Amino acid sequence: DVKNADELEARRAARRADRERRRKKQEERQEERQEDIETNEAGLEEVSVKLREERVQLDGWSSRAQDVAKMLEEANKKIECELAALDEESSHHNDSEEDHLYKNHLPK
Repeated sequence: DVKNADELEARRAARRADRERRRKKQEERQEERQEDIETNEAGLEEVSVKLREERVQLDGWSSRAQDVAKMLEEANKKIECELAALDEESSHHNDSEEDHLYKNHLPK
């Protein structure tokens, strides 16, 4: 009976030790998971900050592009007006030249 009791106690001690090892391993895995989560969260926050910075930069570029587009549109309108004025001047000039030529070459 003493031998059986010793064996029983040894098995119980082995089971307790096994449970303790599993519990410790589980705690270690849980700690590793927690560290991974914290690392991932830090990485996500870094990416989020970078994305916000890039968004601000893109908004600035977009605003500048809109300003340039307005400037180009205004310049284009001025050029169109100047071309129209030149066309009109040229038309009047040609009419005057044609009148002059016509009058000077009329048979007398």
